[in-house]
Amino acid sequence: MEGFARVPRTDYSEQEFGSRLVDRLLSDNQARRTLELENADHLGIGIAASGDYVYVTVAVC
Repeated sequence: MEGFARVPRTDYSEQEFGSRLVDRLLSDNQARRTLELENADHLGIGIAASGDYVYVTVAVC
């Protein structure tokens, strides 16, 4: 299963971007349920930045 989020790219620090992305994932009902899977053994995370946004995708297996 996979969760996805994006936040606008601004002058925030990497830590602030991380916090904002996690907040966005946890506020999305489907993404939050994906992250809370009880039988998951592995978690993969990808982060990318474009001109306007910072994106994160989380794969849970």
